[in-house]
Order: sequence, then C-alpha cells, then structure tokens
Amino acid sequence: AGLLLRRAELRAADVDQRGDDLPIGSPEYWDLRYRRRESFGKAAHIDDRGMGWYCEYQGPLQQTLQAVAGGRRDARVLNVGCGVDRLAADIYFDGFTNLISTDIAPSAIEEMKATSRLSMPDAEWMVDDMTNMTVPSASADIVVDKGAFDALMLGPSLFTSAAKVLREVQRVLKVGGTYIMVTHGQGNAKETRVPLLQLPHLSFNIQVTPDMGGFFLLVCTKLSELPEAEAAARWAEVEG
Repeated sequence: AGLLLRRAELRAADVDQRGDDLPIGSPEYWDLRYRRRESFGKAAHIDDRGMGWYCEYQGPLQQTLQAVAGGRRDARVLNVGCGVDRLAADIYFDGFTNLISTDIAPSAIEEMKATSRLSMPDAEWMVDDMTNMTVPSASADIVVDKGAFDALMLGPSLFTSAAKVLREVQRVLKVGGTYIMVTHGQGNAKETRVPLLQLPHLSFNIQVTPDMGGFFLLVCTKLSELPEAEAAARWAEVEG
C-alpha cells in the first residue's frame, strides 16, 4: 500500500511540474487548475471566482430555468461542468434542490462537496465525463451547461467531442426535457452552435437568444426518443 501511495504521489508531482504544458481541454488541466488555483498562462479562458463564466444566475439564465421548469421546483436538474462556480448554489437556493452537479475534475467535486455539505444537504455531486456520462438515461428534466461545452471545444477532436457530448445530453434528458446552453458561441451561436445541435443523431427544438452581452442562451427541447437501431444508424452517419 505504501508503494502504491508513493507512485500516486509521484504521478501527481509529475502533473504539477507539467502544468504549463497541459492542454486546456484536458481533464488533467482542469483538475490541476482547481486544485492549485493557477491558470498556467491561460487566465483569459476562465474566471474561477465569483459568477464564473459569462453571466450571473440572476437574470436571463434564472428566468429561462424557471420558465422551462414550468413552476416545478422538484424538476431533476443536471448541472454539467460545474467546476467551483457558484451556479450550483444559486440554482439550489432558488428552490431546485433535486440537483446533481458533475465535473471531470475530482478536485472541483471534492471542494464543492466539502463546502456545501451543511448548506446544500440534498445536492448531489459526481465526477463525470460529459462525453461518456454515467448519469442514467432519461433521468433529467433539465440540463444546465454554463460554459462547459465551450471549454470542451478548446480541446482536441472538436467535432467528435461536441457530437459525443450532445449525444449524451440527449440520452440523459427525458422526452420534453430541456438543455440550456450558455455559450459565447464565438460571437455567432447560430453559425457555430446550432449546426452541431442539428446533427442527424439529435432531436432538438432549438431556440437562440440574441447576443446578451458576450453570451447566448440556447434552449433545446428533446422532441423524441429514437429507436435503438435508428439511433445507432444516425450515429454511424455522424462518425462517418
């Protein structure tokens, strides 16, 4: 056991030394960033303090979440790529306590669990990969994504990663459920995000806000559950 612990410590030390060289889209980068609170020269890509990326919860995002929930405060909300942003707390204290927040960085989840244990007793936290979630199928009424998709688009294999994430979002949503994406959209969400949401393996009704001051809200409602064979054929078309 002592030898295994030492090997783990050596691996962690090696990652620490490589911090400047880690690609911003990698899980190792995010875990190290949240653990050490260092940007490694990539500060422009994220603000770990206060409201986090793009916008505060209060305002259009809150209004959108409340609208799609239709007054149901017991709606199952999945907050993907939560990091250490205060969004989870804002959603929870707005009455949406049936909340699960996920992130690929264990250090972020550990911190959020520790800091919310007393104040958010019903909240759930889980280390998870957006491209291959362990969240059960058709279990979420609402998926909230504030900058997580954009962060993924900074990594390698952009098209494949985007297609996988959106496939997973569709899988975990109930029919009639809603995916709320907060994105910078590279300045034009209709050109850079909507085509990805219209890939053949997806079934979303998509609404896009105008530019809201450096960010867009995309409200995507799951229209149907594709039969397994059809879903596989459509995914093969995307992969091909």
